[in-house]
Amino acid sequence: MKTHLIALILMSLALGMFADTPKAAPAPAKPGDDTVGRVNATVLTRKNLDIQVAILLEQGKRMGHEFTDKDKAMVEQKAMNNLIEMEIAWQEAQKEGIKADPKETDKKVAAFKSQFKTPDEFQAFLKEMAISEDKLKEDTAKEICIYALMDKWASAAVPVTETELKAYYDAHTDQFKHGERVRAAHILVSVKEGATADEKAAAKKKAEAVLAQLKGGADFAKLAAEKSDDPGSKGQGGELGFFRKGQMVKEFEDAAFALKPGERSGVVESKFGFHIIKAEAHEGEGTVPYEEGKARLKPFMDKQRQREIVQHKIDELKKTAKIESYLAPPPAAEAPAKPAAPPAGSGSHKPSH
Repeated sequence: MKTHLIALILMSLALGMFADTPKAAPAPAKPGDDTVGRVNATVLTRKNLDIQVAILLEQGKRMGHEFTDKDKAMVEQKAMNNLIEMEIAWQEAQKEGIKADPKETDKKVAAFKSQFKTPDEFQAFLKEMAISEDKLKEDTAKEICIYALMDKWASAAVPVTETELKAYYDAHTDQFKHGERVRAAHILVSVKEGATADEKAAAKKKAEAVLAQLKGGADFAKLAAEKSDDPGSKGQGGELGFFRKGQMVKEFEDAAFALKPGERSGVVESKFGFHIIKAEAHEGEGTVPYEEGKARLKPFMDKQRQREIVQHKIDELKKTAKIESYLAPPPAAEAPAKPAAPPAGSGSHKPSH
């Protein structure tokens, strides 16, 4: 299963995380059963739980976290809670008569399949996960319905006001201090993980051709929109916003911080591929001005408010649902800290592939 975890993460929800609803009345769980819990009449299986655990562990690993045995027990509890909450949302979506558009479902399935190099690799994945393509399509439709319901709930959130934003900024100016930082844009010619020497050479040649166009007077933003493989920045002409040291991969960081405002790099290689970087500003330590901080703070606070409304709806539905979990109680842990505001001096995107 580890072979395709990254492909799993690319989906909004894990394949197979939806539970199976029995046709007959459920029997009590017995030792050795695959059942790990129930939400009303719906069974939550060990297979579904293991997939969700694997995804959470992989996400943590990609952020540099190393898990202890105690951590893994907590992750399993988090995964179980995810299964329960998604099943509750799915049941509520059914009650509200929310249906997935077949065209949207097909589009999402096609996008997922495109993450595999060949049809055979996709079929091997289905076999590895012990699911059919029809089950994939069914789960994708459920995903669409769940997010439609959550979007409906979130739409009731009242947007954060200018007064609230300014009050937060004034009360948390320490969160808006920054060290040395650079604002830059880039054009990325991506290289897939495990690419051959020939594939890397072809990508480098493509990046060099882009650089030649820039040297010939081509507009950087326009070329980024046309040529860059970074989906997070190409729509903004390659703009990455401000970033500090330690936020980008070393090769990219070293090249960007070595540039003066207005200067452009040559072809820079990183694990993501080949970059051409344009520096737009270079600042020392300071405090992010309110107007700049607000641009990041408002969407952050609006999303936080929407998440709170959605979680409140789920919590209310939990009160009336019959929920059973057969997992052992989790080890004692400290309460999680309240999410902080977005880091000062950081842009909206990082180079990606």
